[in-house]
Amino acid sequence: MTDSPWERARARALFDAAADLPAHDRRAYLEATCPDEPALRDEVLALLALSDDEDSDAPIRDAVARIAEVVGGEDGLQGGQVIGPYRLDRELGHGGMGTVYLARRADDEFQRAVAIKVIRGWADDEMVRRFRIERQILASLDHPNIGRLLDGGATTAGLPYLVMEYVDGHPLATYCDKNTLSVNERIHLVETLCRAVHYAHERGIVHRDLKPSNVLVTVDGVPKLLDFGIARLFDGGDIDGTIAATVTGARRMTPEYASPEQALGVPVTTASDVYVLGLLLCELLTGVRPQRPLAHGREDAARTVAEVTPPRSSDAITRARRAHEATRGTQSAQPSSTGLAETCVARQTTPERLAGQLSGDLDKIVIKAISKEPDRRYSSAAALADDLRRYLDGEPVHARSASITYIARRRVARHWKAAVAGRYT
Repeated sequence: MTDSPWERARARALFDAAADLPAHDRRAYLEATCPDEPALRDEVLALLALSDDEDSDAPIRDAVARIAEVVGGEDGLQGGQVIGPYRLDRELGHGGMGTVYLARRADDEFQRAVAIKVIRGWADDEMVRRFRIERQILASLDHPNIGRLLDGGATTAGLPYLVMEYVDGHPLATYCDKNTLSVNERIHLVETLCRAVHYAHERGIVHRDLKPSNVLVTVDGVPKLLDFGIARLFDGGDIDGTIAATVTGARRMTPEYASPEQALGVPVTTASDVYVLGLLLCELLTGVRPQRPLAHGREDAARTVAEVTPPRSSDAITRARRAHEATRGTQSAQPSSTGLAETCVARQTTPERLAGQLSGDLDKIVIKAISKEPDRRYSSAAALADDLRRYLDGEPVHARSASITYIARRRVARHWKAAVAGRYT
């Protein structure tokens, strides 16, 4: 079934995504993501079954998971239990390696809400090692836009846990739409996120799982980067070399937010995070995920990630507007109309104005960030942030050719805006 590199990459991506799920959820996930590809689905299920069979502890894990569903979470914990000085309140979510709980101080010394991440109760030695590496990575980071590690330890059952600051906020895209942020306000958020990612890169850490759900924005509008569960160190990191040498890790990714390097299973660098920052920027600007690999056949899906460049941001809006106009008055017009209208309302603009604002500099910035060739992207997350800042300040951006006409036009526009602003202050 997987004869070509693209087919193998597609099957591998699905296997990696499904392997992170509980065994009883895998079939439903595959049926939802590739409903028209039964052969692919059966192949991935067979690979998952083979993987489980090769693990002598799999029957024990399954039994523990079933019992845990009755008495508590997959780690056997539930609300009211105490871990260290904290009492668990409720589950906030769960992922590939563990469950996250909202917790509060149990000793009443002072009031503090925290997020506690506990590894799964049936974790093997490799998962425990990866969890400890995540904890060590977080301990090395101290940045206002990265979730802070407060403490760590082990439960009475011997399960490692980490205590993080509790971020009361919404996922990145949800926050932007809920608060109807303008295009410029969204760009400012991405700029801030880029600088947080660059801070991690300077310390030798590649996140590898950037996506809207891993960025929470507080009620005060402060973005916080979370979940370094599949982060890895690269040469030059300043964390203990013994840890750096062991961070190979299983290849995990979210296909919609994966770089070409991740899709093909080749080593990733900071350029991989730059690529995904470009995807996030494009989605926040247009309301559309620029790459949807799970919506296509196996070979096309892999090419979407590894080769096919998404349409320009402005084109995505222009095409949606033309499609709506072409079907106006027909039954098929309503869904298109609703989606486009919601996108524009959430950005305080109109289809025409949005397409116009995205064309030019913003198109060029996104295209450079999501280039399929790593060496053609921005050299760093900071370089992408700097170009976004230049755009917001009305200066020429580096993603465009520095022609005399372009530079002159940007300077005139900048001075004109400043003059208009001064007239009304």
